[in-house]
Order: sequence, then structure tokens, then C-alpha cells
Amino acid sequence: MKHTRASMMLTFEQDVQIGELKATLQAQVWLGSADDKEFDIEFIDTSDITYHGVEISGYDNWRKFKKFHADMGIDFDKLLDKEFEKIFTKEAIRKQIKALNLKSKEGKV
Repeated sequence: MKHTRASMMLTFEQDVQIGELKATLQAQVWLGSADDKEFDIEFIDTSDITYHGVEISGYDNWRKFKKFHADMGIDFDKLLDKEFEKIFTKEAIRKQIKALNLKSKEGKV
């Protein structure tokens, strides 16, 4: 077996609030090196969800919560997607990667 390339997966989290909904958004980025200029940012999960201070635990409860509100015209998926796009920009991710100062034995990863 021949090793041809190293890559890394980074996960970033950010707490958000939309009205009375509070949640943590999680993004994932794959890099070939810390200097990569081109990468994709993927919205991977929403966690630690509370509404009016009440925890919404479990995927099934979150799904029911979103459906209940969607039936009234409130699309939390769309609202969270908008927040994600505002927060997890390539510029913001590059700043975070730079701040991590990632290095391997041979230098930068």
C-alpha cells in the first residue's frame, strides 16, 4: 500500500438564536492541507435545541416540532439554513483554520 495524500476533516460549531429557538449549528470541512483555498462547507447537524427554554431532545421530537410550526407557516429548516450561510462563510472558515495553526511533523498539513 502506498500513501499518496493526507487530508483532514474539521468540524465547526456555532450557537444561534432565532426568536425563542436556540440551537447549535455544526459544519464540516475537508482539507488536503491547511493552505487549501478551495473546499466545501457542509451543514451536518443541529443540536442542543431549545424553544422558550424547553429542550427539544431526539430527532423524532425535532421533526414533530418543525412539522407543527411548518403547518403554521414557520419553516425552521429555511431559517436555520439562512443562519448557517451567514455564519459559515469561506472567509470565516479560513480565519478559523489559520487560528488553529495546523502543522504536521513535516510542516503544515
